[in-house]
Amino acid sequence: MAAGNPTAMDVPVVVERVLGQGPFSVEKFVKSFGVLVEAASGIERLRSMVIQLGVAGALTTDRQRPDGKAGDGSAEGVDVPFPIPEGWAWTQLGDIAEFINGDRSKNYPSKQHQVASGIPFINAGHLENGVINHRDMNYITKERFEILRSGKVQTGDVLYCLRGSLGKSALVANVSQGAIASSLVIIRAQPTNCFPAFLLKYLGSPLAMRLIRKYDNGTAQPNLSATDVAKFDIPIPPLAEQKRIVARVDQLMALIDQLEAKQNRKREVGARFTKASLEALTTAEGPQEFTAAWTRIHSTWPTLLDSAEKVPGLRRLVLDVATKGLLVQPKPGEDAKNLLGQIGADVPQVAPEDAPFGIPSHWTWMRLGSLGTFLGGGTPSKNNLQFWKGNIPWVSPKDMKRLYIDDAEDHISAEAVDSSATKLIPSPSLLMVLRGMILAHSFPVALTTKTVTINQDMKALVLRVPAMAEYALLACRAARDRVLAKVQRSSHGTCRLESEDVANLPIPMPPLAEQKRIVAKVEQLMKLCDTLEAALRRSEDRAAKLVEAVVQEMVA
Repeated sequence: MAAGNPTAMDVPVVVERVLGQGPFSVEKFVKSFGVLVEAASGIERLRSMVIQLGVAGALTTDRQRPDGKAGDGSAEGVDVPFPIPEGWAWTQLGDIAEFINGDRSKNYPSKQHQVASGIPFINAGHLENGVINHRDMNYITKERFEILRSGKVQTGDVLYCLRGSLGKSALVANVSQGAIASSLVIIRAQPTNCFPAFLLKYLGSPLAMRLIRKYDNGTAQPNLSATDVAKFDIPIPPLAEQKRIVARVDQLMALIDQLEAKQNRKREVGARFTKASLEALTTAEGPQEFTAAWTRIHSTWPTLLDSAEKVPGLRRLVLDVATKGLLVQPKPGEDAKNLLGQIGADVPQVAPEDAPFGIPSHWTWMRLGSLGTFLGGGTPSKNNLQFWKGNIPWVSPKDMKRLYIDDAEDHISAEAVDSSATKLIPSPSLLMVLRGMILAHSFPVALTTKTVTINQDMKALVLRVPAMAEYALLACRAARDRVLAKVQRSSHGTCRLESEDVANLPIPMPPLAEQKRIVAKVEQLMKLCDTLEAALRRSEDRAAKLVEAVVQEMVA
């Protein structure tokens, strides 16, 4: 965080700025908490905190009672979760509001009763940001509305969702009359005790959200009853103060909206700056120009890469430029054509129109399959337990979460290898996943560092020149997007790659000595990315802990 911003050690100071002696100050609030919007989910937490502070009386008065009691007005049996000011009272929602369910008799409007226009028939999908959204509104006729026994909406009602999106609520201010679906309940506040807009703020507070968890049925599709919601404990200030609280909360929400808009503009500018800066790397004409661009970018990393989620993109860029010949300088006499003799096989040519991008003149294109021999895998019989008591790693897609494979979750015996389609894969060989849902977004590839076996969802490329292994791994990682473009989906959604498509994948091939220099340079840059990502995650974690500490301190 920048100098002068609060740290985790400053939480009591931050709290004192907002809840300290004297009247609440909007300026003080913005100064103290504007920085928190930079934290992950900071805007969301800030809005939640403002509502909680409002319903706790911290935004309009500093007359707190340390014992949490509020005098003679509190109802018996009410759980008191936090102190409230003098003159307030704890009670339950059912004591200050009427609860009206939708009509559940034969008069309930089914789909056959709904028409293109008429009286709004409101369901949970129409509650949006505290108001009734008329988009995709359903309607019923006046005749159907008049025969309903209950569930009729009027201005000033608060609608509350009992099923599905528990706790979603809205104030009826733009509907003169209407009816509710059975998933909603009408909460009609007593006008002498509760201001409807205050009730709406309360229902969106962390306190009310915690009460949902207390009373919902706990099933996979949780729901509440109106009786449950009527038991919710609520702090009630005098009616005039309720209106002041609503005005204060709305004022602060408007300020938070401005902070969010400013943050979004900052992120948009940052995204454009990041894109332009990284393009300077990918469009470099050679290693010298790339090094100069990298040096410029490195000096602006705090601005360029301000979140950990941006670092994977930098890693992909490093792999991309590595396979385009932009990382290291060539040396006199080096020529990739010398590799053809070392590979010792008839290497098919890659036509110029099949080359996906340009490479240095002393490099060459080769098909991935020409670098070695593909071997498949299989699964030994599960009925023979002895097959699964050996010490030979049996690699499946679930093991392909790292770049180097020396072990697996499962192991098989030599007898299992002899009795199944799986084969011994020597080291170093390239392992790759050719079937599975992981191919919807990733192309897992790894290098063996000891002899393994694989299952039928994978292939292994046993390299003819083992010294090429590290670069071959790097090149396959860099080709991820080109590989994923060839993924096929079956009618039931399973992803797969055809072995022929993988074998025909064009790979940019530098001379062997240059391959080693490229691999070393990539390792250096990847370590730098790791260090950067770790630092950013520590910073984000500190910011998140600060938000959590401040929120807990202020609303507990």
